[in-house]
Amino acid sequence: MWQATAEAYRGNPAVVGYDLMVEPNSNHLGADAVAGRLEVWEPETFAAQYGGTLYDWNGLHPRILAAIRAVDPDMPVLIGGNGYSAVGWLPFTAVGGDAHTVYTVHEYEPFAYTHQEPGDGVGYPGTLDIDWDGAADRFDAGGIDRLLAPVDGFMAAHDAPVAVTEFGAVRWAPGVAPFLADRIATFERRGLNWTVWNWPVAYAPTAAGDNAFSPGFGPDPDRTAPASDAPALDALRAGWRANAARPSNTHF
Repeated sequence: MWQATAEAYRGNPAVVGYDLMVEPNSNHLGADAVAGRLEVWEPETFAAQYGGTLYDWNGLHPRILAAIRAVDPDMPVLIGGNGYSAVGWLPFTAVGGDAHTVYTVHEYEPFAYTHQEPGDGVGYPGTLDIDWDGAADRFDAGGIDRLLAPVDGFMAAHDAPVAVTEFGAVRWAPGVAPFLADRIATFERRGLNWTVWNWPVAYAPTAAGDNAFSPGFGPDPDRTAPASDAPALDALRAGWRANAARPSNTHF
C-alpha cells in the first residue's frame, strides 16, 4: 500500500512527507488469546516480552520504508514509536541509516492537565504528579522540560532528527496559554519541529460536543464557535511568529 502511495505522490510539491502510521499501539490493543489485550505500558517490559514478534512495530516499519525507497528515494518518512508514539517509547524505536527519516513523538503529558474535564481545575503552573511515580512534582517550565529527557538521549545516541507531530491541551485548562508557551519553548531549544493538535469537527452531529482541542474557541467549554478571547490560540500564534522561513504557496 505504501509503495503504491509513494509511486503516486513522489515529487508532488504539496506532499511534505509520509507518516507511516499514526500512534502504533500494539502494546495496548494487541490481542492475547488467553489474557485479552496486552495492556503493556512499560517499553522495557514490552521489548522483553514481545520484541521480535508480530506485535513489534520495529519489525514492520523498516519493511515499509524499504518498499517506499524502492520507488521514492527522497521524500521524508516520519516514523513514530509504539505506545501511541509517547516520548518514553522513542528510545525503543529501531533506527536505520536512511538520510530522509524523521522520528516523531506525540507529547500530551501530563494527561491530568492536558485532558482534564471542565471544572477539574488542574492549573499551570502548580504541583502535579507528572512522572507517574505517585509523588507531586513541580508542574512548571522546568518540570515539563524534563519530560523530554528520552528525546535528548535518542538524539544524542543516533544523531537523528525528531519532530513533535502532536501536542496540545484542552482549551479550558487553567493556565493553558503559559503552558503552551513553555511547551513550545522546550521544543524550540532542542530544534524540534512541532505541530499542535487541532481538532475541528466538520460532522454537524458531533461538532458541538467535540471541540476540546479547538484553541480558537476560547476557554468557555460551552462555546462552539470562534471566540475573540482565545488565550491558547494567542500562545500558538506567538510561537508561529518566531518562524524565520515559511512555506511557499506557489503550488497551491
